[in-house]
Amino acid sequence: MTAAQKELHETYAALHRFQKELAWSSAPHAGFNDTDRWRNAARPATERWTPDQKTEYERLWSKLRELTACIAGHKHWENCPQEKAVEARQALKHAPGATPDPAPAGALEPV
Repeated sequence: MTAAQKELHETYAALHRFQKELAWSSAPHAGFNDTDRWRNAARPATERWTPDQKTEYERLWSKLRELTACIAGHKHWENCPQEKAVEARQALKHAPGATPDPAPAGALEPV
């Protein structure tokens, strides 16, 4: 389960990095500038995502859902007392082998 947790961390980070490269809308949009709200909101005009971008986005999301289901539905949790479930889940997230390896010096910014 620690390997799945590590892969979940890595997949989430990959999805987050990929989303930074994408346009804000997957479909063509003229953009908007809405200053009449309590908080100004604006987005530039955008083209649609390419078929390759859509495929990669869906692949990463699918993998993320699969790993989440694998961890959340693991039989281990059946033996965990309900009052300790949150504590046990947090322990797994930070267990040795369940977190990604540190980035080498000079690597890109963390996500």
